[in-house]
Amino acid sequence: MGGEAAPSDRVMERQREEAGREYRLETEGEHPVAALRERG
Repeated sequence: MGGEAAPSDRVMERQREEAGREYRLETEGEHPVAALRERG
């Protein structure tokens, strides 16, 4: 809540940028929290 992303969130964002896609599968539909849904 200090305005900075958690270290784990930063790692995930970096992985998405490097791989060019989301690695998690949404097998049960979209995540209910929009910010945590699969990105392009």
